[in-house]
Amino acid sequence: MKVTYEAIARHSGYWILVVLDLSDRSKADRTEGLQFKNFLKRRGFQVLQPSLYAKFAFTEASADSVCNSVLKFSPKKGKMSVLRMTDAQFQGGNQISRGKVSLMPAPLSLVTIV
Repeated sequence: MKVTYEAIARHSGYWILVVLDLSDRSKADRTEGLQFKNFLKRRGFQVLQPSLYAKFAFTEASADSVCNSVLKFSPKKGKMSVLRMTDAQFQGGNQISRGKVSLMPAPLSLVTIV
């Protein structure tokens, strides 16, 4: 059975976004980055752009679990941000246009690793 976005949207839940800026200076860095991206895909993340991954979690506990596992397996080099937002915030009409970001109606959970 394929789960559609419309079926998910009827439920409240959380979106987890992972934004990556990984190091690619050495072969080891590239390998570690590729392994991490494959880890995200195995955990059910969808690739929105080459450095942006998203996953939906139905409960706060599952969102916490996903965020903790992402942080645990994060690469040693590069930058990574993990954003967690409610489905309402994700669908709230937030638009990016010409470099300007509209304000979100409620605060996000944000973890940045440098």
